[in-house]
Amino acid sequence: MIRLEGQGHKLEVAALRRSLYDDGGAPYNDWFTCLATLRSTSCFGDFRFQLMRVDFVRFRDELAALLEKPLPGMQARLCGIEPGIDLSLLVCSEGKVLGQYDLVDFDRTGADAPMVSGEIETRVEALGLLIRGVDTILAMGDKP
Repeated sequence: MIRLEGQGHKLEVAALRRSLYDDGGAPYNDWFTCLATLRSTSCFGDFRFQLMRVDFVRFRDELAALLEKPLPGMQARLCGIEPGIDLSLLVCSEGKVLGQYDLVDFDRTGADAPMVSGEIETRVEALGLLIRGVDTILAMGDKP
């Protein structure tokens, strides 16, 4: 599970299921069905969406680069080809990381789909925990 907390916001992203094959048994591009839970002083919500394994791998690699040499302006982004989550983490000065997120529920798309946007601030030191959370998601279903 990926957890990001700061400024009265708590965003958690968990993988609920991993789909390696479609209903007919054919390879299915390694999709994860995910749930993002947002808790803040102004709202609470759950948002379902799907991401591919490659989306999580790219995010983990970008986070590792930020952690290794956190230069202002560097960014890591978790998003996919389907609507659902768009989380950007931008390194600012003095070890501060500003996160911006857009969440849309994949199961209820369209004009009336629930959507929330916001910002969350954290520190560069927290990126290691995010990497471990991504690694936990990527390991889902790897063992027989």
